[in-house]
Amino acid sequence: MPAILNGYPAQPAQSIIKEPKKSQTLPSIVRILSENGYNSSFWYGGEINFANFKSFVIGSGFKTIVTKDNFDPENFNSKWGVHDHILFEALKDSMKSVREPFLNVVLTLFKP
Repeated sequence: MPAILNGYPAQPAQSIIKEPKKSQTLPSIVRILSENGYNSSFWYGGEINFANFKSFVIGSGFKTIVTKDNFDPENFNSKWGVHDHILFEALKDSMKSVREPFLNVVLTLFKP
């Protein structure tokens, strides 16, 4: 995610997401777009506190954060969170009222 959203090269042995003091100083496409009137949301059907994702997502500048906490537990596929099709259905429904311009980022739980 830091490579895509912040232009930070992927590191094979370490994740900058786990270092909030560093990750929060990275440039962020989300912050730049927000400063230019974009609405932004981050969608993840899992536990946002896992691997310090919450700090990273907030530090990147997302205005709205949707996690497994926004779903009925009966839709959880395991301890990881909600099924991806449930997440995408909620995202699709949200598109009926999204204000443009916008940036939505979705991180799935899919495992082959």
